[in-house]
Amino acid sequence: MFNPVDPMELWTSDPFEAVVRGDYLFARGSSDMKGQVMASLKAVEAIVRTTGLPINIKWLVEGEEEIGSEHLGEFIKNNKKLLASDFCLNPDAGMMGPTKPTITTGLRGLAYFELKVYGPDKDLHSGLFGGTIHNPAQALIELIAGMHDKNGKIMLPGFL
Repeated sequence: MFNPVDPMELWTSDPFEAVVRGDYLFARGSSDMKGQVMASLKAVEAIVRTTGLPINIKWLVEGEEEIGSEHLGEFIKNNKKLLASDFCLNPDAGMMGPTKPTITTGLRGLAYFELKVYGPDKDLHSGLFGGTIHNPAQALIELIAGMHDKNGKIMLPGFL
C-alpha cells in the first residue's frame, strides 16, 4: 500500500525533495521522530571520530511505519542472521524540547487487540433477571481491572 502525495498542487515544494524553511525541514516523511534517527547516527559518528567504536553497529531504518510496516515482518524473518545482535535501540520517540536533543533508550511498547463482549439484545428487567444475567459492561470492567494487581503487576497468564 502506498499513500499518494496527491493533490500535488497543495505542496509548496517537491514532496520528495527536502527543503529547509526557517528552522524546519519540509518533505514527505520528514516528521514523526526522524530527528532521533539522525541524532543516533550523529552520536555514533561522534564516538567514531573521537574514541573509535569498539562494537559492530547495524542500522535498520524502516520507512513504512505510517502504512502499517507491511514488509517489515517478512524482511526480519528472511534476514535473521544479518540482523542478529546483542542489543537494540529504537530511536523512535519524542524529544524533550526543540533545544534539547534526545535519544530515548527505553520504550514500554504497545499491544493492540480487539475484545468483544456480548450480552442480551434488549434490557432485562431486574425483577426477573437481576443477578442471574451478568451485565456485559460489568464483565468488561472486571476483565480490564483484573489485568493488574493493586501494585501494578501485570496479571495476564503467560505475560513475562
